Amino acid sequence: MKLLFENWRKYLKEEKSIKVIMPPTDLQQARDLIINNFETDEDGKINYSSPEGEKRGTPAEWVKTLPDSVLPHEAIHALQQKEMPELFAGSLEGAGALPTDWDEATDKQKEKYFSVPAEIMAFAYDYAANVTAPDATPEDIYNDYEKIGGEVFEKFKKYVETYKEKLDNT
Repeated sequence: MKLLFENWRKYLKEEKSIKVIMPPTDLQQARDLIINNFETDEDGKINYSSPEGEKRGTPAEWVKTLPDSVLPHEAIHALQQKEMPELFAGSLEGAGALPTDWDEATDKQKEKYFSVPAEIMAFAYDYAANVTAPDATPEDIYNDYEKIGGEVFEKFKKYVETYKEKLDNT
């Protein structure tokens, strides 16, 4: 992979370690976690994208539409909402409204989305765990963050290093 840890390992060692959230390794546990901990509207429902388009339903209905490969990513978000709500503070508004079709999103909209702290952590896990989702490979994820650059890219690399250490120790 393109990521060269040698170039920035010293930089990471100088910083305090950062907290990451590990998703369950069991896919059914990940599904249950998402269903039971995902923040909903007052009616117990959420808006979500599915292969059939935009829908409104319960977290359980949404989870049924998710491929197994994205369950850890979404489980991280469920745990973030529970354990680290500060990662979401104002982030959805800050990300801007993305079009239903990701391919229609502008580069600026994508950059805002990838820059949300909760997304940086979840995508760093995807990269570190070598997760290939239906619409993104680990290399795609790395390239998206490299293109953004700056503090966002540095934060991404810190999360990747922390996740790689945790994954190597399991």
